[in-house]
Amino acid sequence: MSIIYDALKKVEGKVDAPGANPMNLKVEKLPAIRPKRKIKVYFLYVLVITLSMVIANIAFSLIMRSNKLFAKRVNESVKSLKNLTIPRAQELPKTLPASAVIPAAPTIPKKPAPPALTLNGIFFSEEEGYALINNQILRIGESIEGATVKRINENEVELEFDGAPIKLSTNNNPS
Repeated sequence: MSIIYDALKKVEGKVDAPGANPMNLKVEKLPAIRPKRKIKVYFLYVLVITLSMVIANIAFSLIMRSNKLFAKRVNESVKSLKNLTIPRAQELPKTLPASAVIPAAPTIPKKPAPPALTLNGIFFSEEEGYALINNQILRIGESIEGATVKRINENEVELEFDGAPIKLSTNNNPS
């Protein structure tokens, strides 16, 4: 064992010597491995957050400044409207120019809608007929909700509302 030990000592001595390569092996220098520096990463995060806050603050102040300018312009407009004087009737011109006269639109009279009438029944006495409309007994010539009874037959009643005829039949279909 001592022979092996002596050989190892010789090899170690030659390897320890600067520039010695006893077995003629190719030795590549490996790059130095540095431990990861978490401090740089944290610094980068803090820097990004700080810059984004500064940019947000600048943008916010620009928006607020433009809102203040807008509010100032609106207030000036309102003040100018408050200072606007409206001429009194005595100061208005007696006649308007021809271009200012606007013809009035013709008004079309609206016809009232016919009333909702329900024929509940028809019955006759010896002398005349009666109609039961909206649970009210009517004879020829009487009115209900603006409609006048004109004729009473066995199956229908004819009324007139605003010049238009209305027919009610016993099957409750107005026409």
